[in-house]
Amino acid sequence: IGTRRSPMATGLAGQAILTVLTDCNTSLQPFRSLGLGCLLNPSSGEPPSFLVLGDSHAESLYPALARFSHATGQQGRLLQHFGCSPLFDIADQDIMTGCRLTLQQARDVIAEHRLTRVVVVSRFSNEYRPRETFAPRFEKMIAGFAARGVMVYIVRQAPEHPRFDRRQYLRAVLGQRFFGIDATPQIQRMTSSRAEHEQRQQFVNGVFASHQHDPRVRFVDFTSPLCDATDCTLGTTSTPYYADTDHMNFVGALTVSDVLTRQLLEVW
Repeated sequence: IGTRRSPMATGLAGQAILTVLTDCNTSLQPFRSLGLGCLLNPSSGEPPSFLVLGDSHAESLYPALARFSHATGQQGRLLQHFGCSPLFDIADQDIMTGCRLTLQQARDVIAEHRLTRVVVVSRFSNEYRPRETFAPRFEKMIAGFAARGVMVYIVRQAPEHPRFDRRQYLRAVLGQRFFGIDATPQIQRMTSSRAEHEQRQQFVNGVFASHQHDPRVRFVDFTSPLCDATDCTLGTTSTPYYADTDHMNFVGALTVSDVLTRQLLEVW
């Protein structure tokens, strides 16, 4: 497949530099003929056996999800719409038209192919306000899929790095490459600690924990290649793993792809 630039920058700073293999944004369907969303293994003629649904974070993990599809020989279809939470309902009046369409398309794909698995990827930590609505919306999503005979696989978020500045990061990389100035201290200043990551995810993970033994849902966490006991890495002194403060880029997605594949296989 030819590499295409994601158009997800609309209203979302920094997303134009996300590097993905193809464009899975459902809002562009009327303007192209690439099919609904995108296939995780475009070289295969097999119909999808699972669905990936989410916001732009689902697309940012496309390389890792594609590796899972290739490794297992199972075709997947990815549907995403920027800023579209899978916790929304098509009956909600205050969501974008494109988001409502995406959620309806997800139901249609599940029904057409009689899918029994959906992988959900989203920036959940950005969706729980007001807090009292998060848990019931999460439960409603799981129950809605379960009523259709679908198991839900929740992919926990990548660590966020609010201090990340791509220009400064690349300047530090170039400084090391051409002038021998160690890039590590500057990169470290932009890096979130493990404690910061856990603090940001504390509320969401608390809701997830209440479903830890729920037979309708499984959880996967791909962050082990990114976090040690102290810090969660932004990348190397050669290249960042992030396109912006919370979206992984192509290199980052490939870095976590083996762990994501293994984690999914353990609960598949």
